[in-house]
Amino acid sequence: MGAGLLVCTLSLLQGLPWTSHLICMVDLYKLHGGDLRGSLPPALDAYTHHCLEVLGIMDMPLFVLGRKTPCLSFWRRFRATQRLGGDNRNDDGIEPVSGLPRTLLDIFACSLEEDHDCEGGAETALWLWGGEEGEFMQLHLWDAWRYAGMLDYRRRKSIRAESGISFSDPTTSNRLTLPTTEQLLCRLLASLDALRLGLEMPETGHLLVANGMFYPYVNASLEYEILRSRPAWRLSLDRVHDKFLREDKTPNTQVLLQALHSSWQRGDTSFDPGDAMRSQGVEIALF
Repeated sequence: MGAGLLVCTLSLLQGLPWTSHLICMVDLYKLHGGDLRGSLPPALDAYTHHCLEVLGIMDMPLFVLGRKTPCLSFWRRFRATQRLGGDNRNDDGIEPVSGLPRTLLDIFACSLEEDHDCEGGAETALWLWGGEEGEFMQLHLWDAWRYAGMLDYRRRKSIRAESGISFSDPTTSNRLTLPTTEQLLCRLLASLDALRLGLEMPETGHLLVANGMFYPYVNASLEYEILRSRPAWRLSLDRVHDKFLREDKTPNTQVLLQALHSSWQRGDTSFDPGDAMRSQGVEIALF
């Protein structure tokens, strides 16, 4: 399984389609169905447990743009199996590859089709997420992902609605009023700016949270209309790009950044990054 994940990683870094390898791994190890206990040993060793979690993260629907294969819902099925007792770890804590708490990843694992499985909807669940203990910079990163996730769900639902699929008003759920898109973007940019400034301090040099900036940055960048009306916000976002993303020359990052820049130059407020990446024949990982 480790070899399969390595192939996925090498492919995505080169800008090659890679999610088909996830399908092959699930088929090879017979990891189908809602209960994986029949396919997994009673006690997983740490390495296998780690590989299964990474497989789940790579499969998450919000974390891949231009995907050509169906989502396997593997993270949700693996965590459900843990709760059933198939893996005696059944732990939460922080997942080491993404740097995100597992309870937060549980919410991100809800696709639009499975949104109803999150109590009140995934957007509400992200807003109400209680958090985990961690270092201050980690908390800023987790908040950035929460706000970015809410913007992402909201944007994807809007695209679906334009295609004739109706959804309830995203700013209200079970009598809970959620922040407006502008308020969410403001919070997201504040978290990103706190990370930019905080990671310049010597005492934060051991942290790897800068590796988790791509997803929040991309979702902030997609709010074209708000950013055009708020030049100071756009400047703050540009500083984040210059600090964390400018030196990343991998095709996985550069193809999407170039598409974002081109759509900004065109003033294309209807830009859909998923469709754009699909039209270029690439699958872009945001994790």
